Amino acid sequence: MKKAFYIILAILLLCTIGCGKKDTTHPENVGELYVEAIRNMDFDLAHEYVCTRCGAISLEKYTDAWDNIISVLEITDISVTDPYITTEDETEYLNYTITLKSDLTEDLITDVKAKMTYYEDMAHIDFTYDSILEGYEEGSYVRERTLKGTRGEIFAADGTILAQNSYSDTVYISVSADLNIDATLAQLSSIIPDLKLEKLRKSYETALERSHAVVSVKAYSRGTMDEALKDQLLRIEGVGIDDSSLTPQRYYPYGEIFAHAVGYTGAPSEADLEKYGYTNKTTLVGKTGLEASYENILHSEDGYSLEFVSSSGVITKVLQRVEPVSGTDIRTTLSIADQTKAHYALEKYLADDQTGAAIVMDTKEGSISALSSNPSFDSNLFAFPIPDDVYQSTFGEGTNQPLLNRATQATLAPGSTIKPFTAAAAMDNNILTMNSVFPYEIENNKWTPPGDDWIWPPISRSERTPGELNMFAAMRSSDNIYFGWAAMKIGEDRFLQYFREKLHFDEDLPFNLPVKRGNLVNEGTEMNLKLLSDMGFGVGEMLVSPLQLVTLYTCFENDCDVIQPRIVSSITHSDGITQTTIESYGREVLYEDVMSEYTKYKIVESMHEVVRRGTARPIYKEGRSVASKTGTAVVSKTREISWVVAFYTEDTDKIVIVMVDGPADEGNIKFDICNILLEEETKE
Repeated sequence: MKKAFYIILAILLLCTIGCGKKDTTHPENVGELYVEAIRNMDFDLAHEYVCTRCGAISLEKYTDAWDNIISVLEITDISVTDPYITTEDETEYLNYTITLKSDLTEDLITDVKAKMTYYEDMAHIDFTYDSILEGYEEGSYVRERTLKGTRGEIFAADGTILAQNSYSDTVYISVSADLNIDATLAQLSSIIPDLKLEKLRKSYETALERSHAVVSVKAYSRGTMDEALKDQLLRIEGVGIDDSSLTPQRYYPYGEIFAHAVGYTGAPSEADLEKYGYTNKTTLVGKTGLEASYENILHSEDGYSLEFVSSSGVITKVLQRVEPVSGTDIRTTLSIADQTKAHYALEKYLADDQTGAAIVMDTKEGSISALSSNPSFDSNLFAFPIPDDVYQSTFGEGTNQPLLNRATQATLAPGSTIKPFTAAAAMDNNILTMNSVFPYEIENNKWTPPGDDWIWPPISRSERTPGELNMFAAMRSSDNIYFGWAAMKIGEDRFLQYFREKLHFDEDLPFNLPVKRGNLVNEGTEMNLKLLSDMGFGVGEMLVSPLQLVTLYTCFENDCDVIQPRIVSSITHSDGITQTTIESYGREVLYEDVMSEYTKYKIVESMHEVVRRGTARPIYKEGRSVASKTGTAVVSKTREISWVVAFYTEDTDKIVIVMVDGPADEGNIKFDICNILLEEETKE
């Protein structure tokens, strides 16, 4: 009885061990085992069922064939249909459909029909590369090729290009089996000492193996390679210089002249990618200027092509192709002539310890033909990464901050340029007229307001105003005492109400570039007579950008309306043949009726007198009908902000503002700059 029990147990154990194994002499079983191994991505196991006699494919080659596809295409899962066997002409075939799931593309589906071969009492699968993916062949590889989208370009008013898609000067090696690469690399390293020779050598060997034409060595920002360096490099066997195909570059033909308005591009930071919702494949974004403000307009979407490439470099199959999407172009109102004059006028007259800004604008249309800030910078510097030490010495602490756009981002005390608006508040509130005379005695150009409420030092002016001190004379001579008194007469509530509700002084100014908001009174400051008086002649806590100030002055040529400033005229798209306007922009009123018509007329009349016999006398020119207001805000004993705003009242619609920030008593260069910008082009 015991003996029978052990025999039965042995039979059961043998069955447990052996009955679960599939008979590998049957093709259906081998097919199921092979497919299951592929599903599990166990390619070592799958290779056990491959016919190694048929194509003599080793385990290493087999697994490499799979790994190449999986890594390059980022395969996350492999799905295979249940296999089945068919017979044709007494030959058996394993049939199944394999689906590769990829993070880069849609599902890649291949129908497989693999021949079965028998030896060593086992069925084997005759492996071919295209059983992994249709079109795959031995020696080929998968590559993802970027199809570059074309970023929109930026143009001046006359169609001259300001931001261009171009190419850097790229040193390259022509790939050839006859080239002595060691000698070539040695000569290159003696001229370009920072080359990574081993990496370059490997790139060259790969290119030779794959029959590529060239290998890039180093790219130089367009226009920065001197002729001597080019000559040295071109003497080396196999070396050439390309400027039209190898290394794309955003190029700015006018360098530093348009830098603050146009801006520059660069590699995106993590914050940029998050801000715009871009993927890590984005290689270029706008960092400043129009390049940044219109990033979503200019930005192009790169496409890509997933390809099988043969060992000889021929594309044997395109797995997927996503076409690039080009960005749209920006047409600006900027004038090559006006912008160039503004840039070089600032550069010529400003000393090293001075900074400044200049704007030329059409008073009726609001279109800006020049917007310049000094010091400037060359936008092309950012075509390639800048070493930190170079960046710090050029743009960092202790420099004059060349990257700061002082025309839009510097808010400064406007000084006496604010007096026309103080006058408007007084006149439209029926408090003063142009003929209202200052009623108090002034001693040594100082005046202390009467009453116990005034506890501060006297209000002072730079020099005596000739004749009767009424508003007209005070405007002509820029008398601080008169306008300090006028502000107190207007009163805190009406003064602040006028600047806030009529002029929108401390609100954001809509514009195509970011503009720093103006300021009337700091948060937490308690108003008093001294602060109110100071605001009457543009100091105290009052701050304004050059762009905001010149914009407010457009009311004097537009029936008391302030005109919206703009630097973009249209958004267009080009297919290389036809240009299509997507959106265009024209004159737009920003603030209506900021003063009465009569008040405007009288203030403009007084600003004509400022030019003829007042503080803007240096810009007077016989036959030129220009109104102006100057201003100087003393920041400290050694520093002042000096302004001049001037606009034509006949013949042409032009307004100019110049701001100079620097040492005290050196601001009169503003008139030299202003005169240059007021000049009209001679028409032949």
